[in-house]
Amino acid sequence: MSERKRVLVADDDGPHRRIIARMLQRIDCDHIAVSDAYEAEQQLQEGSFDLLIADVKMPGNENLELIRRLSLLAEGMPAILMTGFPSLRTAIHAVQLPVIAYLVKPIDPTEFNATVQKALGRKNPRHFLREARERLAVSRDELQRMETQFSVSLDRALEAPLATARDLSFHNVSNALRELLLLTESLVESPERDSGDNNDSSQQLASLIGLLRETVAVLESTRHSFKSRDLAALRNRLEQILRVLD
Repeated sequence: MSERKRVLVADDDGPHRRIIARMLQRIDCDHIAVSDAYEAEQQLQEGSFDLLIADVKMPGNENLELIRRLSLLAEGMPAILMTGFPSLRTAIHAVQLPVIAYLVKPIDPTEFNATVQKALGRKNPRHFLREARERLAVSRDELQRMETQFSVSLDRALEAPLATARDLSFHNVSNALRELLLLTESLVESPERDSGDNNDSSQQLASLIGLLRETVAVLESTRHSFKSRDLAALRNRLEQILRVLD
């Protein structure tokens, strides 16, 4: 079962906010609804969301301040703008901001559903890179624990409990790296990638693939004969990967 998506709705029009909430419920999206940009910023600082749906004219967003700050509040998260008073100037501004759609009230349910599902289905490299960094940090810490635990006995035969713990740690680290490698390669090759993804993210992904492949190869070559220096080298490789993701 796929994970339910979380959507933040910001609209000072109470009845319309409830309509949007009902439409999101029908497509199995969790949501939080707020009445102004100030509350929206607080929610973005405190929680994690997959999409922002925001009214253009509401307290705190008179000049699209919320959307302009979105990359700082939730880097890489897409946004959908709504308004009952469309204007060419606002539409032009929206094109220059992290906005993937511009909907005019009253919102057409069919158009709304298609737009939201498209937004939630996008593969965003920045979001992916943040998740990858978190997972790799866990793997690095696992290797560091292994170094500490086996520093005395890694270079000689291990007792059975220690050998089992070592093998389990190796299995966890190896699986995490392999999964990240597959996901990264899939992201780079996917035709669904947003054409607006910047070159920096693409270069990060390319560097990440190379480093992951090298690290997986080193893991395979040392898995049956771990030495303390091997663990240190692998941890250093993870540190290098994490620097690419910074």
